[in-house]
Amino acid sequence: MDIKANDKMIKQNETEEKYSMGKFFSYSSAWFMDTFFLVYFGQVVVYYYEKVVLLDIIWLAIAYSIFSIWNAFNDPLLAFFTEKPRTWTRKYGLRTLWIISAAFLGSITFVLIFFPPNVDAVANPIPIFIYFVIIVCLYDAFYTIFNSNYTGASVTIFKTNKQRRKIAGSALIFSTLGSFTASALIIPTFIEKSNPESYSFAAIIVLIILLINSFIIIPGMKEPEFLTNRYIIAYEKAKKEDVSFKKVLKVALKKKNFLMYLIAYLFFSIAYNLNYNSSLYFITDVLQESISINMIAQLGFILGFILFMPIWLKIAKRIGHAKSFGIGYILLGIAYLPFMWATTVIEYIIYYTIGGIFYAASASILVAIIADTYDEVVVALGRHHEATLQGITNFFFRFSYLIAIGIIAVIHIFTGFDAKASYQVGAAAIGVRIHTGLIGGILCIIAGIMFLLVYDMKGKKKRKIQEKLKELEK
Repeated sequence: MDIKANDKMIKQNETEEKYSMGKFFSYSSAWFMDTFFLVYFGQVVVYYYEKVVLLDIIWLAIAYSIFSIWNAFNDPLLAFFTEKPRTWTRKYGLRTLWIISAAFLGSITFVLIFFPPNVDAVANPIPIFIYFVIIVCLYDAFYTIFNSNYTGASVTIFKTNKQRRKIAGSALIFSTLGSFTASALIIPTFIEKSNPESYSFAAIIVLIILLINSFIIIPGMKEPEFLTNRYIIAYEKAKKEDVSFKKVLKVALKKKNFLMYLIAYLFFSIAYNLNYNSSLYFITDVLQESISINMIAQLGFILGFILFMPIWLKIAKRIGHAKSFGIGYILLGIAYLPFMWATTVIEYIIYYTIGGIFYAASASILVAIIADTYDEVVVALGRHHEATLQGITNFFFRFSYLIAIGIIAVIHIFTGFDAKASYQVGAAAIGVRIHTGLIGGILCIIAGIMFLLVYDMKGKKKRKIQEKLKELEK
């Protein structure tokens, strides 16, 4: 099918659309799935394979190394591949089919992670190791297509500051709901720490939830006609001088704001993954409590997040997105540090609640920071490549998995962590405290300070970029 632009399409390109609340609701519900994936994966997968399946942490570290190498190619290249108009683009949109199909397939492969081969992982770890690597890499491929395209599209669909604030607010609501459902409902309600069948049963519940969410996003992901026209027009204009992935990467990494965002986000992601991967370890191996405690702690986190999000949004409007984002990372880092000395359930819940309050500072304006940094790169490229930029960002986030698991593996090995024990004592317990809070706290504080010192996408520079972006889209 011919996808060339015509005069009618160019005229349509001049008009912007007003979106219904249903559009915002359906589109932003994608953040429910995204956050559910990240929270459930972060809190359960490593704990499940080390403590329940009894796959040695060294095998897990090797698996994550392979996973990270796969990510080096998978994340940015898949995102770049899906941004080229196809024969179906004019009818269905550039990204719509990619997003919806990846949502369904990603949900199925995610759940398969919790159905490893029924073999003794201690005596014969290879089958489980191979299965884990294959399934996680498949899941990640679908997640990359889903995340990079719906996140990238949100930058181009919602152009005005009002629309971006609206989608950011609704996205945060669904993101919070996704986190609540995963960590405060499914995990503590259905999972018993030493019962393998409970993890499988919980996975079935997870699949039902994710498939329902996949249907809900369909209306929201329908691409506006004017935006499809823009993509096709931009593609036709640049066809003779097509932009390679190498050029996108080169231009993006030369922009200090995009690079600073990536570095800060990497540090935050390592801290985030360390804390979430450590949460069940901390509850069962340090506090010696039931996994059900996770429900109360996560409720505290979510409550703190929801109550203080409007306050942080007002602060961000007053002091600017950049300052609010950097300060948010510093405060979150401070909130992680008390896990070094928490000894009771009450302390654990209080510190998690404080973490939710401080996390809201950066999370409430994350979409705005992403949009601003991507806009600067798009102007430099002369065409839209938001999904590719999100793919590059995803690579850094997934690379943080390897670093986080590597840190946990090293600490467990050198502190004598016993996966078969009901709880840890001495150096092993201190090791869990270190990878739960200390390392992540330091990384977040460093990330926030660097961001405040380097990031300058604000004021006149931001207005100038926005003006150039409007000219580009005419």
